[in-house]
Amino acid sequence: MATVVAGILDVGFIAVQAARGTFSHFNTSGDAVTTIGQYVFMTGIPGLFVADLVIALILLFQRVGDRSLTRPSTPACSRCSPGRHFAVSR
Repeated sequence: MATVVAGILDVGFIAVQAARGTFSHFNTSGDAVTTIGQYVFMTGIPGLFVADLVIALILLFQRVGDRSLTRPSTPACSRCSPGRHFAVSR
């Protein structure tokens, strides 16, 4: 949930800076909005990066299903050969 909030704050800050007509990244002016935005970038972006890595690792090691879920389905007709229903007629 924290990564969602950080992502929304990040995109929201970029939108605010664009509406103000100023840069959102690499802006070194001392106004309050830029100072808050730089804090958001310093804390939120590393959190988003770590969350992306965690999601990638979860997806890498996630089991899709057991053998019965990943096998191709059997034909609807028990008299037909398995490839008959999927053959392309000419």
